[in-house]
Amino acid sequence: MELERDAALYACKEYASRSQDVCRTVVPKLKELISSLSSTETLKIKILGVFQNMKYDIETAGVVKELCVGVIQEQNTEQITVGCLHVLTHIVVSTLYSIKEIMSIIFSCLTEDMRGNVRDAAFLCVENITLQQPELITENEVQILVDIQHHKGSRVLSKLAKTPSKSLLTDQVLKELFDKLSDCPLNSAVSIYQICCNMMHHQSTQVYFYPLLLQAIQSDDIKLVRTILISFSRQISRTKRSVSIETAPLFSLLKTCSLPVFIEICYCLSSLKDKITRDMESRDITSIISVCEVEKGCYFTKLLLVSYTRSSEATQEVIRQQIRQFVGGLEASKSVWKLYCILRVALTNCVYSVAEHIVGVLTDYSTDPKTHNFFTSLKFLCSSELSPELPARIAFLQEALLYIKCCCNSPQTHFQTQYVHLITRLYKIYLQLINLSKVAEMNKM
Repeated sequence: MELERDAALYACKEYASRSQDVCRTVVPKLKELISSLSSTETLKIKILGVFQNMKYDIETAGVVKELCVGVIQEQNTEQITVGCLHVLTHIVVSTLYSIKEIMSIIFSCLTEDMRGNVRDAAFLCVENITLQQPELITENEVQILVDIQHHKGSRVLSKLAKTPSKSLLTDQVLKELFDKLSDCPLNSAVSIYQICCNMMHHQSTQVYFYPLLLQAIQSDDIKLVRTILISFSRQISRTKRSVSIETAPLFSLLKTCSLPVFIEICYCLSSLKDKITRDMESRDITSIISVCEVEKGCYFTKLLLVSYTRSSEATQEVIRQQIRQFVGGLEASKSVWKLYCILRVALTNCVYSVAEHIVGVLTDYSTDPKTHNFFTSLKFLCSSELSPELPARIAFLQEALLYIKCCCNSPQTHFQTQYVHLITRLYKIYLQLINLSKVAEMNKM
């Protein structure tokens, strides 16, 4: 009997999600069942599951809404109350019926119901409404979420900040949120920080960046660390000009933090390379790389290469010295793959003086002819970029093209597909240099 009933409810759920006619037919019977004193809690929960998937019209929405409101007011069990909240959310999102009353009931459960599961469900309902129909959220409801000081309320607000209804987050609301940062649990504080980063100027939020980051590092929660750093970097990236940011605390953290945090901070600083006006100081570089183990050293070396072109000449000299010293350690330990990863970053950021040294090391390690040809071509490319004389640059490029063609013409080699973009770039540079050479000859005449 129970198996047949479950099958009937499943079929009802499937058909009612597609047809309003089916909804009008089954709602009276389901209402009778859920109102019956003989119906078990399990049956009521299954019926509420059907209500959560119906394709409502105004008539059926009104009947089911009145039923769910009555069930909630009767102070039923947690599971039934939670099911009713989800049904009301589905009704208001899909039909926009009785918006004010339904929102009032959901927020009443959120603020007044002491049962944890019910409050969590109410937060989830508000979050779903925010994602699907953000215009249903009013200023009063935003203020309720601000006053609650719960990390789930902050999460709802952070989602609201990404919708067209973000205008509800007025300067006054943001100020109230910002003032609560120091008193909130860490999860809530991070959510609030995200909102403020989306809506406020970086100078207003910068004061809480380092304290929050330090708390997240101490809590050993790498997800929170990543969230804080991403929010910070995105906010800075949105500015239209370079900004003055005190990055010394970040460099201090690099000396003592764990490897996952080290990696996240390096990625953050790399993404801000075009926005931060402060030059990386020599003492930062030497003090950090001197205490780095190999893994950290690789990531920090990549960061140095990314920031190389924006550094002063004195800092560039320090970067070259420190990287060569670090590469020497990798060479001694024969860490070929780490050397190759650093080489790729050096070439990507056009730091050819460093790349040339690493290519020389890798060429010596190459025993396979195809690999040897590839690194030899890169060596000539670096020599071409570093050569001050135009004829010499063209000659080195011709040698590079010769070796890369050998790689690509070899049968069954991965170089043919993996490095075809390098050939294109070499030809483009070669043609540009030829044109420059012709222009120079014409000027002499």
